[in-house]
Amino acid sequence: MKRIVEHRQIKGKPVEHTEDLKLKATNDMTAPITLVRLILAGGPLSEKQVSYQIFKLALFSGTLAIISAVLMGVSF
Repeated sequence: MKRIVEHRQIKGKPVEHTEDLKLKATNDMTAPITLVRLILAGGPLSEKQVSYQIFKLALFSGTLAIISAVLMGVSF
């Protein structure tokens, strides 16, 4: 089981660059599991594509939060 550690104790890099300047998840088992690494598990993407994926996740979670608030009867 992994634990929470300080950033200076982390040895592995979760993401590396390809020759065509795209981001790619590493196969390093010591690298931390980050949101970007999980997004890149499907294959290499550009930084713009990764940021677009993160934006879509934020938009989706915000929409679910608003739906949940409405269903719970929270007044704005």
